[in-house]
Amino acid sequence: MSTYEAALDGRVIGTGTLQEVRAAFAEAATGLLAQDPMGASPGAQEANQAFGNGRLNEAIAQDGFYRAVRAFGRGLEKQQLVDADPMAGLDLPKLDEKVLRPLTVEEEQHMLDAFNDNSPSGCRTKAILMLMLDVGLRRSEVISLKHDDLNLEDGFLLIQGKGRKERWIPFGYKTGSILQRYAMLHRPDPANPTVDTFFLDSEGYPMTVNALKMVFERVKAKTGIARLHPHLLRHTFGIRSQEMNMPSLILQRYMGHSDVRTTERYAHAAQSEKIKRERHYSHVDQLNVRVKKAPRGSAIKRQ
Repeated sequence: MSTYEAALDGRVIGTGTLQEVRAAFAEAATGLLAQDPMGASPGAQEANQAFGNGRLNEAIAQDGFYRAVRAFGRGLEKQQLVDADPMAGLDLPKLDEKVLRPLTVEEEQHMLDAFNDNSPSGCRTKAILMLMLDVGLRRSEVISLKHDDLNLEDGFLLIQGKGRKERWIPFGYKTGSILQRYAMLHRPDPANPTVDTFFLDSEGYPMTVNALKMVFERVKAKTGIARLHPHLLRHTFGIRSQEMNMPSLILQRYMGHSDVRTTERYAHAAQSEKIKRERHYSHVDQLNVRVKKAPRGSAIKRQ
């Protein structure tokens, strides 16, 4: 692992990937780099066994495990640290297809109303939330957003996405207003000339992953939205955009997806959200059936 990180010295990579690999090694370290003449290394066999024996029983955790270890194996081969990718035989886990659940409009409104933009902390939090809801940024894209990559006058920004891929995307007028308010009134002076990110902590240093995590913990505590996390705002943006009939290819550009099939998940989720509101299709409502309503104020009994 240390050799691999040394080989990547100076390159722009996601620290999250390395953290996932370290966690993956805790599950499948035995024989990781040993070669198997039959095509699948003992490391891959051990990892496959980890998927099957219940040690990695969460679908998303399994998917993250798979992708992190596969990326690690490809990196070893690319850096010529091994003759062949030792994780090439690792099988992709079959994930449960769960419907994406966005924030409701009421939850969005409640979350944004919970913060006062007259204070530095409140204004920064509101700016982050509105920006993520408006353009679907990833957590890493928020904290790495450069001050000079944000055009507040014309309403667009340059995103440094996954794989160092850049993309220009516009944001709405209300989001532009809160960003301007933060920039002009509440953004602290950078702690030193090397600090060039837009969102800063109270001392003028760049926000960290942990700092953004704490922001969302405070939002969760203040709003009571227990399922809140940064990626939920990205899901909400994708689904709302499809509900507003944004073409999938444009949404793909907004979200920085390399494969349009990933973007199409939001079209399916938007249809699910629409179906939930289509109660008028009920044919039972057209039958001549009389049903007494429950008394007002009655509580629903829970099992």
